[in-house]
Amino acid sequence: MSEIADLTYNVVAYAEIMPIIWRRLEDSGRNWRHVHKSLVLLDYLVRTGSERVARECRERAWAIQGIADSFEFAESGEGQDHAAGVRERARALTTLLRDDDRLRNERAKALKARERFAQNSSAVSTASLGVCVYTDVNVVIMSWDHYASHISCVYVCMF
Repeated sequence: MSEIADLTYNVVAYAEIMPIIWRRLEDSGRNWRHVHKSLVLLDYLVRTGSERVARECRERAWAIQGIADSFEFAESGEGQDHAAGVRERARALTTLLRDDDRLRNERAKALKARERFAQNSSAVSTASLGVCVYTDVNVVIMSWDHYASHISCVYVCMF
């Protein structure tokens, strides 16, 4: 998500990202996960992305409020209301967008957290369940998998 947040500062990438998010927010029914994931991403982008994201979300707050008010989906066999989480996420985002001071504070907190992460990104940390090694180019995460009783190693190449 942080890579997408960084891309919101690029005008061309921003023009590609936001229409996809708005289109996914229009999904309904069985695609409730699309809506939920889009709201999670949008919340993150409002806090950490370009100021344009927050501005555009304020302009289109009616779409998010519509999700908070009327989004519905329940599995016929399970009877579980999956839409409750979607509605709650939309309400929280709408509340954040309406409160300028809170939004400013949340963006400042996110910036501080990001700076702390950048300072610590070259450090080596150990935990009781595994070892994480961070480098500038590659990230190697080794963790003990108790269920499979083996060490799993994930290698992610960051460009």
